[in-house]
Amino acid sequence: MLSKDGLLKTEELHLATIEGLLAIGSRYVILTVRASASAPPHRAGQFTQLEFEDSLGRFRKFYSIASAPRVDRRFDLCLLLDDPRLKQWIFEQRLGDTVGFTTPSGRFFIPPLDQPTVLVAGGSGVTPLRAMLEDRLSAAASAPCDLLFGCQSDLEIPFYAELLALEARFPSRAKIHFFADELKSDRERARLGRPIDELPKFLGPEKVYLLCGPPAFMNAAQKVLQDAGIDPSRIHQDRF
Repeated sequence: MLSKDGLLKTEELHLATIEGLLAIGSRYVILTVRASASAPPHRAGQFTQLEFEDSLGRFRKFYSIASAPRVDRRFDLCLLLDDPRLKQWIFEQRLGDTVGFTTPSGRFFIPPLDQPTVLVAGGSGVTPLRAMLEDRLSAAASAPCDLLFGCQSDLEIPFYAELLALEARFPSRAKIHFFADELKSDRERARLGRPIDELPKFLGPEKVYLLCGPPAFMNAAQKVLQDAGIDPSRIHQDRF
């Protein structure tokens, strides 16, 4: 957006207080924040930009919001630890510190509550899908929803406990299927393999499919659906 003098206008930031920092192995950190009372609410499936500040200055990164809208204004984000600068910022944070975020935006397709839905997630691509699943269940969706979620390791699955809790709370409407490239735990936290290989078992002409993950993952999932003759209007993606 340009200002009246033709210069690039910086988008207004809202403040949020850090209420949780949870490491998931060495790849992810779950950041839980509480937005200020004046900050606008988000919709399930939307994203925001977080603004970080360190000794080198300020920098921003895009993140999908990983939780449904809540009355207490708290929301979760999954930070992929692929940037040394971000890692250092996380190390320096304490509960009660603040972080800036932009007004949530994005229009990821939200299926009707009476339409069977299959969510297919790869890695941190689960974030908008987890928010949409939460929102769907809290709204008393009548149709079932399956989440096929793949990660590199069964020890590094973002929102593992939270997703199992949703399934336990809504057993007839939510089924969670975890997959991993490597099984490192002595517990059965996931099945060895990829969600894309199991996707054909969940096909149906009445279903809608929501995909989110790395580009190669998304392309492979879309090809499975297209090769099966799924109507393109029933396939929706959130690329990052």
